[in-house]
Amino acid sequence: MMKELENDEIAELAKKLSNDVFFRNDLLDTLSSGIGKVFQYRGLYIIKYPAILVISSENNYETSIEDAAVIRSFNSMTISAKASLLTPILSSFTDYKAEYRKMMTIRMENFHKQERDDRIRVLRTRNDFLSLFKLYREVPGFGDRFSKVEDEANLEDFLSRENPFTAVALFENGKALSGAYISNHKRQNAMVSGVVTHPNYRYKGFATAVLSELVDIAFTENMMKMLSLWYNNEEAGKIYRKTGFKDEGNWLYLKKEQS
Repeated sequence: MMKELENDEIAELAKKLSNDVFFRNDLLDTLSSGIGKVFQYRGLYIIKYPAILVISSENNYETSIEDAAVIRSFNSMTISAKASLLTPILSSFTDYKAEYRKMMTIRMENFHKQERDDRIRVLRTRNDFLSLFKLYREVPGFGDRFSKVEDEANLEDFLSRENPFTAVALFENGKALSGAYISNHKRQNAMVSGVVTHPNYRYKGFATAVLSELVDIAFTENMMKMLSLWYNNEEAGKIYRKTGFKDEGNWLYLKKEQS
């Protein structure tokens, strides 16, 4: 039988699932923002957001076909959980596209600050962000999120964000060559996003310098307690570990395919 949890039960669950950092922070976000509802079904815990379903469980819980049916009953376009939960029932989601991701987190005590590169600046102006968007369009895999026709909408989004917020880029001759930004900046699970370097300028330490600056400002100026990120490229993983990020496990994203 499925049960919707009350606020005091959500707070207790956040303590209970402290080893699942991402899900715990999402639970705390539901308490502070009022966005999302939390359900329990047997050993599963499910956060229902408007755009995504996020799932966790008690230790060593084994999912079944019955669990898959309950998850599907939410009719969510996107489902996210640790890979160990969804992989055994993946055959029940043939109408979803599966993507495996790895998660990392960093706290201030683990941060390895790099020497600052004077070519890096914090982005604040319209031209700064347009340079970042142009960089993303020149990097395979990012252009679909920052297409030129969406520049004005993206500008409005980025320029309207109040601090704490950080976006940085490394510039040469007025052109952004490497960049990154913080997303979910007002939430418990602030994320490092869009860490990229132009393909023609890689292996020069630019991404490491950008990431270090981003994390430093997030911790020392914006007083964030923890940052997370997703990655699926081991070369990128090496850069993140050098900065002090620690692996938190493998996750599986399911996105419903349009018919």
